[in-house]
Amino acid sequence: MEKPRRVDGDTYIVTTNFPAGQLGILPINWYLIEAREPVLIDTGMPIEREQFLTTLGSLIDPAEIKWIFLTHDDNDHAGNLAQAMKAAPNARVLMPFLGFARLADSHVLPMDRVLLINPGQSFSAGDRELTVLRPPVWDSPATQALYDPKNRTLFSSDSLGAFIPGPAEVVTDIPEAAFTEGFQTFARALSPWIHLVDQSKFDRHLDTISRLEPRTILSSHGLVAHGCADSLLKALSAAPAMEPFVGPDHEEMLAMMAEPEPAGVPS
Repeated sequence: MEKPRRVDGDTYIVTTNFPAGQLGILPINWYLIEAREPVLIDTGMPIEREQFLTTLGSLIDPAEIKWIFLTHDDNDHAGNLAQAMKAAPNARVLMPFLGFARLADSHVLPMDRVLLINPGQSFSAGDRELTVLRPPVWDSPATQALYDPKNRTLFSSDSLGAFIPGPAEVVTDIPEAAFTEGFQTFARALSPWIHLVDQSKFDRHLDTISRLEPRTILSSHGLVAHGCADSLLKALSAAPAMEPFVGPDHEEMLAMMAEPEPAGVPS
């Protein structure tokens, strides 16, 4: 887990660079918005539980957190939800019904600690109204994105992320061709259904994101993206026409594991 750093003035990003074999690395991010009613976005991975709680405590007294926005129920996003709820006893968890239902077999989620919320709805963080959106692509039916109009920041959940060749902080740290390849590969791996979509309907959905004119995009699996929303959405629009992503089979995986990691990739 990297040291927290500020983006957009009152927002922190905390990144873990997760090794992804020959694909490079995959950033895994969680965020904290220092609103009047602070908002924690995702709760990190179980394998980093102690570090997650220590890092969170270095940024804020968890008792001050009012909202925990869960982008979805996957383990790298909800992995420390129970511990975050315990550390932040005054916080309510924001999620849709499907997220609530999918977590019910592993978490105790009292209704007074939860606010069920759907795309198109908003909630107040005291000094701003945050809007919940359906992101461009997803791998869980419970996935939701979040738009902060005060900073014009889109927290895009897994969508608009990328495999990257080495550790970096912002999109422009990576050569454009390498970033686009990793971006489109990740989109096809994240949502293997993408080649089945109707292109015109997909582009209309991307237009709903473009019309927000986000100044910054913060993906759960991406680099900080300032001023490049249109180029990211254009690259994503091309993904349905590409060949579907197919991961390695068992023998191919063993061969990949036997090869040395690319330079600059953490083991």
